[in-house]
Amino acid sequence: MFAYSINRGRTKSYKTLYNEPCECLYCQNFRTAYPKLCPHGNALLERFGLSVDSALEVAEDGSENSEDVNYTAYFCVAGTLTADGYNVVVRDTSDIRLFKPSTREAVYNNTDIEEPYYILRLEVNLPWVLESRPEPINQ
Repeated sequence: MFAYSINRGRTKSYKTLYNEPCECLYCQNFRTAYPKLCPHGNALLERFGLSVDSALEVAEDGSENSEDVNYTAYFCVAGTLTADGYNVVVRDTSDIRLFKPSTREAVYNNTDIEEPYYILRLEVNLPWVLESRPEPINQ
């Protein structure tokens, strides 16, 4: 029995219907670093019909002084999922899990997308690769 199914054509259409990629430096760094430093995870995204610029939301946890940033990115995939929280094995530092829209897990699910769909959550720690850095936040 399969754990999930993918409708790649419908998933790819979400990018133009539901996404406006954020242009902040953190998101730019994610979109630049992830494909280069996590090729297996990036290839997996492509198999789902996704790309780094099709994320519904990208959250970062890092400071202006740190060389690394912890990212959590959420993507919407058209298809069905049999097991909530399904762990997709990736041969790099990415942690990818799949969640049903009805999950109790704290995931981004603020979508107008019609079912069937599920949320792909990608967590990864990436170095800062851009020349520009975010301005320090004055406390």
